[in-house]
Amino acid sequence: MGNLTANEVKAFLSKPGTYQDGDGLFLKVDKRGGASWLVRIQHQGKRRDYTIGTAKLVTLANARIEAVKLREAVRIKGRDPVAEKRKTKAETVSFKEAADAYLEAHKHQWANEKHGDQWLSTLKTYAFPALGSKPVGSITAGEIISAISEVWTKTPETGRRVKQRICTVLDYAHARGWRATEAPHKALAAGKGLPKQSGGKHHPAMPYADVPAFLTRLRVTGGVWGRLALEFAVLTAARSQEVRLATWDEFDLENALWTVPADHMKMRRGAVRQRRTALHTMHFGLRTGKLSSRETATGPRRPSVFVCKSVDRRDGAPGRSDCESGRGRMQISVGISSAGT
Repeated sequence: MGNLTANEVKAFLSKPGTYQDGDGLFLKVDKRGGASWLVRIQHQGKRRDYTIGTAKLVTLANARIEAVKLREAVRIKGRDPVAEKRKTKAETVSFKEAADAYLEAHKHQWANEKHGDQWLSTLKTYAFPALGSKPVGSITAGEIISAISEVWTKTPETGRRVKQRICTVLDYAHARGWRATEAPHKALAAGKGLPKQSGGKHHPAMPYADVPAFLTRLRVTGGVWGRLALEFAVLTAARSQEVRLATWDEFDLENALWTVPADHMKMRRGAVRQRRTALHTMHFGLRTGKLSSRETATGPRRPSVFVCKSVDRRDGAPGRSDCESGRGRMQISVGISSAGT
């Protein structure tokens, strides 16, 4: 016979505390008004509390019945109700749901919103049709291979990204308890589960000697902002994102120094990258949208590009004249010659 009565339980629901009914069953009421039935069971030297349900829906009589069932399952049948509950939940979580959960949890890590959209787009195109509705806990290496085999051989770079993103979702599902194992990385390695890929084709690079003539042609083309951004990217050897996200406070025009914040760089590391440049592009009246008299009076001039290799010191001090491997990044000095076209 238990210690509690139905009337006592009703009264305790508004009083935070722990109330014992006996034989491991107790009612726990928190300060926020939540009230739950729990049963404490000790088996093979281990003690664990199992949740039966909310006291606002489960009556005292039913809580006692469920407590008896749990004690029998653990002590007599040797079952693990918690593991069984996790397994049941894992069987209901689909790969698509796991992917959505991963993206929501990690969206603050994306360099920009576009990257997150691309991440999801590749899964929608190449993974969800075959794997989206499958329980994330049951997906095998064979099913992944079947899903990505076509893109793996036809578009190698995209295939590698899709495989990596599928594995990331499976690893996340494992960490959340929705999957018993991590992603089958070894089974998906090229030359094992997946065939070796042919070498991908890179975009051809412009010969160094052709850059000045290209910039001369660029400066007489139509448009302003896109042309200036491209010229600036070429002259500073910067990534597109670094140029597009640049703000005025990054530039020291007097010292011709551009300091790129870590969150604008590809690896998003803690140190900043400093680029020393003549900043000819910045002579334009970018704040007002007007070109400077220097540009309009002399017309386009023949650009010369000269690169100075030096170590980018993390403390902001001037770099050495030669680059030491692993000690810093490149600083780029550029200029525009005074020669005519």
